[in-house]
Amino acid sequence: MSSILAQVSPPNLPSPNVPVPNSSVPSAPELDLLLKQIDFLQEANQQLAKSFQSFVDTIKWTITIVGSLLGILVFSARSIYKNNLKEATDEITKNLKRRLEKIVDKEIDVRLADTVENRLDLVERVLNKEAILDQAKLVYLLPSNNSSSNPPDAYEIYKNLKFRISFETKIDSQNLSQSIVILDFTNLPNCSEDIVKLNLDKIVQKLPTQSALVIYCNKQYSAINEFRNQSNISYYAIANTQVSLMGYVIDSAYILKALA
Repeated sequence: MSSILAQVSPPNLPSPNVPVPNSSVPSAPELDLLLKQIDFLQEANQQLAKSFQSFVDTIKWTITIVGSLLGILVFSARSIYKNNLKEATDEITKNLKRRLEKIVDKEIDVRLADTVENRLDLVERVLNKEAILDQAKLVYLLPSNNSSSNPPDAYEIYKNLKFRISFETKIDSQNLSQSIVILDFTNLPNCSEDIVKLNLDKIVQKLPTQSALVIYCNKQYSAINEFRNQSNISYYAIANTQVSLMGYVIDSAYILKALA
């Protein structure tokens, strides 16, 4: 047993006074290599930072250029669109104005033509009426035995109106042909029922067919009522004022013109 123990030699243990090399501390070459790697990484990082900054600057410059170009394009487009829109608006306005002027001119021409035509028709009717009155033959009859009797004031009115007028004191059929006869009892001195009846009977007998009778009397006489009921004269009227007398005379002129 002791021999076996003697043969087994104890392990070589380091001496407590001998320093043990530390495996975590690099050697000089390793340290130099490590420093070079650190320098390389720092330089690469700096290059990368520079490249990235250059890239950012390029992007900024590109964005600025593109933005400027877009601004120029937008401004140009707006200017062109604005000009084109203004030109289009002006052209549309001119066309509408021309069309409206044509429509207005046409309407004015139509209205003016209608107005002129209406005025001409009116003038023509007035002239025709004046011509009818100028051509009408008017006999103012104031029945009297005195042939020197003077015409009443009413006679002067019709004379001033350019009637072809004559003053008579006797009923004569030759003077009454195609005439408007005014039989005046209003201005007849000392007029009575008998005088009215006598002259009405005479006028009924001697008044031609193509004549009209206007009786001027401002009083009531039974002879006139009998005349109204029994007369065979087709065209007659009874006036009691000068205004109504004038109206009946003018109406009678138109009637005789229509009968001619």
